[in-house]
Amino acid sequence: MFWEFSKRFLLVVPVLFYLGVALANSVTPDQTAETRLAEPYRGLPLSFEANRGQTGSQARFLARGSGYALLLAPSKIMLVMSQSRRADPLKPITTNQPPEPTVLELLLLGGNPEAQLQGLEPLPGRSHYLTGNRSEEWQTDIRHFARAKYQTVYPGIDLGVYGNQGSFEYDFIISPEVDPAIIELSFQGAEKVAFSEKGDFLHQLAGGVLRQDRPVLYQQTQVGTEAVKGSWVLRGSGRVGFEVGEYDRSRPLTIDPVLRYSSFLGGRLG
Repeated sequence: MFWEFSKRFLLVVPVLFYLGVALANSVTPDQTAETRLAEPYRGLPLSFEANRGQTGSQARFLARGSGYALLLAPSKIMLVMSQSRRADPLKPITTNQPPEPTVLELLLLGGNPEAQLQGLEPLPGRSHYLTGNRSEEWQTDIRHFARAKYQTVYPGIDLGVYGNQGSFEYDFIISPEVDPAIIELSFQGAEKVAFSEKGDFLHQLAGGVLRQDRPVLYQQTQVGTEAVKGSWVLRGSGRVGFEVGEYDRSRPLTIDPVLRYSSFLGGRLG
């Protein structure tokens, strides 16, 4: 009975993901979207797994949440969001599913197309994808990680990715004497972009507005963590980078933006 069942359905068993879905589904229908986002599952860490064919894209790693997925490819990061927080945006669209998901692509312009990705900080649990009638095509025992890392996404710069069920962070770790100005990003899929008064980066998408916080910049010194002044900066033609204040160029520098998909609740930019 078990094997017949497994041929028809996708079985995914990472403990954290199941816990997050169970908590999300426990919300009563009369609760608002804002209330749902306040549920405890939002604080659970993202769980990254290697892509062995469970999603048909160029992604090397993926993470799933309630109504969204993150796909990590060598020169871009894709955020895929369904219009229902209970839907899986990576499943094929059918008449029984919500409309096609919204996609925001973060492109690492001029980045290393051969950047190696690796999982860091292993998590408990494994995924098993038992689809179809051919057991040799099943994907089993896929490990999960709390973080993923791009090695040398730019010369002298690594990129770390991590987060929770409400946001994700991507840290550029810049080696000593490397110019952070070589980092250049483009966000595809936004109808309009703007900056808030606080310096947050706002993206107007088909289903609402996404916010990226003003980046946090810092470096480790002999006396601890020292903040560095910095902000987003437009470079024309849909390209953005970072404006960086004075810092000790003999030490590594971290630039840490945060993208908050928990704020994707509809609305439009003025």
